[in-house]
Amino acid sequence: GKVLDRQISVILQGETGTGKEYVARAMHDASRRRGPFVAINCAALPEALLELELFGQGRTGVPARPGWVEAAQGGSLLFKAIEHLPASLHPRLLQLLDGGTYRRVGSSELRQADVRIVATTSIDLRSQVQAQQWPAALYYRLSALPLLLPPLRERGADVLLLADGLLQRLAPGHTYTLCAAAQQALLRHPWPGNLHE
Repeated sequence: GKVLDRQISVILQGETGTGKEYVARAMHDASRRRGPFVAINCAALPEALLELELFGQGRTGVPARPGWVEAAQGGSLLFKAIEHLPASLHPRLLQLLDGGTYRRVGSSELRQADVRIVATTSIDLRSQVQAQQWPAALYYRLSALPLLLPPLRERGADVLLLADGLLQRLAPGHTYTLCAAAQQALLRHPWPGNLHE
């Protein structure tokens, strides 16, 4: 709806494997924002490389190179595992959230960005803020729309819908169904790996 079309930031919290990236993608696809969907894994890149990839290169004497912010123009920029974003990049992300502006690494030119920021986390960032282990300003700007994704073990019969969908994907054109015993086994299982499992 309209809330998906506005350029507000969203934070998705849930255990590993609860489908946070799928929800982020679905929000992007359901919005009228037709720009690209760009996902960044904050835990996968070293700090210096993450900054260059995110904001691009603008040093004198080095070929200019756009970053992921520019790549996501008109679309959505997903920060996976935002809790791993290096502290040195917090002020730069705040600037992007506050004014929609950023600078390429090594450049003084202020650039405008039209991106929706979506962040995922598997920890309770609010409690991290209360314990003064994560910056409150960044958390509150990211969490204009906070969403908690429950683990699969708390979703009741959703596991049966997921199983049916998986059967359809694995055997298109066939109408396989689960017997009652298999359904009960799926409902009893604690699903520690959530959707990954």
